[in-house]
Amino acid sequence: MSELRAWQHIYANVEEDESPRKLGGFQTLFYSRSGLTEDEVERIESRLPYYPSESAPVKRVFFASPTGKIVVGQIVPIPEPDRLGRGGRYLAHNLVFAPREFARHAASPFQVFARFPFATTVAEALARGDRQSGDIPPASVSVSPEDEGVEAARLWPIGELKKLVQLALRADILAREKLTVAFMGDPAQIESALAAALLAVPAPLLPRCSFDTYFYRCNPVSLYCWAVGAPDRVTPKYLVVEAGDRLVAADIPAAPETPYEVWLLETLSDRTLGLIARHKNAAFALCQWLTGRPCEPDLLDAAPPELVESVFQVHAKAVKERLHARLDLQLARPLAERILPRVQRETQPAALLAGLRNGFEMPVLLEQLHAAYQAEGFRAPSRGELNALAELLKRAGHPRLRLLCTCWAGGREALRDELRRLTEDQYREFVRTALRYRFLDPLSLILQGRGGAFVSEYLAADVLRYDSLAALVAALLDVHESAAVEQLAPHVAGRRPDEIRQLSKLIGSRPNIPQSFRRAVVEAAAKLPPRKGLSGFIRSLFDRDRDKPGGRPHP
Repeated sequence: MSELRAWQHIYANVEEDESPRKLGGFQTLFYSRSGLTEDEVERIESRLPYYPSESAPVKRVFFASPTGKIVVGQIVPIPEPDRLGRGGRYLAHNLVFAPREFARHAASPFQVFARFPFATTVAEALARGDRQSGDIPPASVSVSPEDEGVEAARLWPIGELKKLVQLALRADILAREKLTVAFMGDPAQIESALAAALLAVPAPLLPRCSFDTYFYRCNPVSLYCWAVGAPDRVTPKYLVVEAGDRLVAADIPAAPETPYEVWLLETLSDRTLGLIARHKNAAFALCQWLTGRPCEPDLLDAAPPELVESVFQVHAKAVKERLHARLDLQLARPLAERILPRVQRETQPAALLAGLRNGFEMPVLLEQLHAAYQAEGFRAPSRGELNALAELLKRAGHPRLRLLCTCWAGGREALRDELRRLTEDQYREFVRTALRYRFLDPLSLILQGRGGAFVSEYLAADVLRYDSLAALVAALLDVHESAAVEQLAPHVAGRRPDEIRQLSKLIGSRPNIPQSFRRAVVEAAAKLPPRKGLSGFIRSLFDRDRDKPGGRPHP
């Protein structure tokens, strides 16, 4: 709960001895001199007619003064006639709010009606002000984020509720066309329906939704209201809402008019009423901001993650446009287009909103770039994109992307220079990636001092059964990693005969091969059948094919 301050104004028909000005009849008894002017008071008085009827209900009014101040008032009949026997007396007690204060607290008029003790008798009214000066101090009223309209809205079928809130959201359009919504029913039904209609109206639009719950014998031309309570049948110029039956009889255009209305109609359900009531101002600001309209930045800061997610889902196209513009400020166009879908799809709503507003952290964008390339198997990008990536990496470090850029650009020595800068863990990770996606010759990754690490990852990847063991051994020996060859000794047995023969030639020409590996090759070669001319050659072909995955069996 929070306290909302308001200036007060009391207007009534009183006797001469009750009047601070010693005048009998209708008059302003008191008003808060600290916040209201005489001109404002006169304008407020003109909006307070009350004509007696048999039902004589309490009348509630809500409107914005010409100076923008928000007026929430209650008018009650005074049953006693004046001293001349004339009836028709009434008392109006109004609270007048500063517009920004009213909006900041996300207050609704029905919160004020429910929580403020309005004066209902002349004696009570006279006790609240200073008869000598005609002044009355400001008052305060407690309001909360829990809107009074939630329970009222739950009574309406969702389809009718959507039409009802559309009438409220289009109050400015109705005003231009001089159309008024007439709520038919008893006073309680009318107030409940109005509370439901205003449930989703954000603070910037609320002042347009002026209403008078008892518009009996009033002139809709001289005293225009968005909505009126009509106890009797009305003329066709009104848009009718059957408050008792919870039915919108007026024709409502189906197409939503604003981004906020689009979101609201897409989201509105019994389950989301509380969210909408609590965060409608933030939702309105977010919809405005997404589509380039003015909004309150503080409301964007206050938007909860579930609300941001909801708005972003409905306005995915606008989010994409905003994201495209933001990424274009931080990355070259080819790189921005590469990661845009991933950023929109995978970034949490709150983080996405922060990035759209203030820019994304470069390490986050670089990780998204790496993930985007990985999703395509690290296929080399276009020359233009590769150049853009190289320029970016001059300003922002990312070892894995730098390695990829070097791989795609070509040059084994440049690649090895980059590999030498890696820690062993980074080196192992890159080797695993290269072995999995095969976007370059894995043997080009072998470095002096890293032979053991390479062989460990190579064996763990289970690719040796498809690759040449002889080529692997030769590559290790070329960088003086003979110790790593020892790890391969257990894998000699079972190799294809032609590869065993290649390994036999290799150990004959390379004296620095470890003895354990040399012994394994000699033992494997000794088990080979003797070669028998052409038939032996043909059989060796079958042996080779048989050992391949999906190879043909021996005939």
